Amino acid sequence: MISQKHLYYLCTKTLCNLCCSDFSNMTAWSCLKDSHFRQNKRKKDEHCMVASIIAALEHSKRRRGGSVPGHKFKRRNREAAFAQIMMDYFVDNPLYSEEDFRR
Repeated sequence: MISQKHLYYLCTKTLCNLCCSDFSNMTAWSCLKDSHFRQNKRKKDEHCMVASIIAALEHSKRRRGGSVPGHKFKRRNREAAFAQIMMDYFVDNPLYSEEDFRR
């Protein structure tokens, strides 16, 4: 989840980059103040910017697929594998005998 402090920082930096040619020469507060008084449609612009920042951050999150981050979950037919093991080893006439496992 995005913290409010992080979101505020991103929004102020985005607003400053839009209204200031050189971000390093102005503070975030003065840039926000200039933006506030210069634009009549400030609220709409801010909402659009915040929404786009949140969408970008949500998109950049790591996807999880399985129990290990970044690994995808693979469906395996565990019931069929269990039945095959039972057929190979635990029936009256197994595929592999006890002699196959002796050293």
